[in-house]
Amino acid sequence: MRTAAKEANRAAAMQIAAGSAWWLFERASFADCLSMVEAARAIPGDCAPEHEATALYACVFVTRLWGDRRAAARYLELMQEAALRSEDPGFHALVRMGAAYQAAVTGDPAEAEKVLAAIDEDVRAVTGWVRHDLLISRAVALRDIGKPARALADLSEAHRMADAAGDSYGVKNAVYVTGMILLSLRRAREAVQVLRIRVVRGLETEDWVSALSAIAVIACACHVLDRNELGAELFAGVDTIGKRFSYAPISEDFFPVYRDRLREALPADKWEAALRRGEQLSFRDLVRQAQSF
Repeated sequence: MRTAAKEANRAAAMQIAAGSAWWLFERASFADCLSMVEAARAIPGDCAPEHEATALYACVFVTRLWGDRRAAARYLELMQEAALRSEDPGFHALVRMGAAYQAAVTGDPAEAEKVLAAIDEDVRAVTGWVRHDLLISRAVALRDIGKPARALADLSEAHRMADAAGDSYGVKNAVYVTGMILLSLRRAREAVQVLRIRVVRGLETEDWVSALSAIAVIACACHVLDRNELGAELFAGVDTIGKRFSYAPISEDFFPVYRDRLREALPADKWEAALRRGEQLSFRDLVRQAQSF
């Protein structure tokens, strides 16, 4: 990257950033991921729009995970601009899927369904990681407009596809969203079983944030399974250990809701005692506790 910058070679720099950003993201090197992409973007000149869109897409994931909605929206807009300059229909489909997701989160299910129907052929036509991400994004949009059965079908296909391709992160991504949807349907035991896959794959690939985020959802499941003290311990453990990796479970419409339910289900002294126990857990013990059902 330093050589590309010295030679003012934006095309080479963005190609490096496109691959490196995802490699860094999957290893929880979030600040390095953003720095890599911004270093490439600072170089004047032209580059392949596919490389630029891929690099910026990684930045969207980082900032969403950090809970920085403003930055995520900015990177998403930049990614969409680059994607539309590409001749690759897969990138165009990602942009259109983003419109469906936006309609879903803003409470316009009719518009979301309209966009999803319009790009159904695109989803079937593309292959590789783009198809996987389209399936995940469609599942999230379907979840938000109250179509969980269709969402789970898309997630099942995304899981199978990623597993067959040896795409470890794709598997982790699919099972994470699946676990959250199953929990929202109060199928907590199934959610925990699915989320264990993400924990194990996260540890295998040294993707500590994937493991921690799965444990955070398992903590939420503890309320449904009447394991409230364990849920409080797990949340405290994730909060404490997550600081090492710039991770915190902060999705406003999910984690705080279950955290509050756990707190309300326990007397104040038991809640505080569970938090203290969780804060003392090592990463290994936190994983063992999450697998203790």
